[in-house]
Amino acid sequence: MGGAKPAVTLRLLDGVHVTVGGRTTPLTQGAARLVARVALSAPRAVLRSTVATSLWPDLPEHRSMANVRASLSRVRQRWPSLVEASPTTLALGAQVTLDIDDPLAHVDLRGRGALPSMLPGWDDEWVVLDRERVRQRILHDLDVACEAHLACGRTDAAIDLGLYAIAAEPLRESTYEIVLRAHIAEGNLCEASRLLLWYERLAMDEYGITPAAELYELIDDATGRRRPGARSVA
Repeated sequence: MGGAKPAVTLRLLDGVHVTVGGRTTPLTQGAARLVARVALSAPRAVLRSTVATSLWPDLPEHRSMANVRASLSRVRQRWPSLVEASPTTLALGAQVTLDIDDPLAHVDLRGRGALPSMLPGWDDEWVVLDRERVRQRILHDLDVACEAHLACGRTDAAIDLGLYAIAAEPLRESTYEIVLRAHIAEGNLCEASRLLLWYERLAMDEYGITPAAELYELIDDATGRRRPGARSVA
């Protein structure tokens, strides 16, 4: 009786790597592009012809399809369960875990490095929108984590994580709102006002807009003062 198959994780953050049984290996360029194209269609299968056109748009169909077969053969020789193939379609293996399905789990929140990027340096049309989707997912999950800290009274952790998220995306208004509330909960109204002023200047310089009125109202409500022209609370 054979033992259980080792866990397989496909990583697309900061490059294409396969982790099997705790050992991580980068994929060669041809294999990486094939696997990434299949993975970004998961959990659906993708037509072989679609993969061929995506990866080799300038080649005749017979040559691009031959490239698909060659790349697939190399991948399956080393990782048989990574890609499932039928005569017409390709799909990510059913037991493969994809890091971009839970990207925040793969962010080093202690090291405070830059946020990872999916397939950095790839400018293919089939990559760009998914890269932005993953980036937004990470930022959203950071907001959720900040909100959870704040709800539990861990204002220091909410501020720390929120400022990390702001450093990664300085124009994300939802994150400012959480950090402002955390500063106010600590009684640090000057810190809150300073952060809002910094964001106000940045938003005006970058896009010529002012922050949402709700952010100013957080400060107004905390200080008991109303700015000239501020909305009154019913």
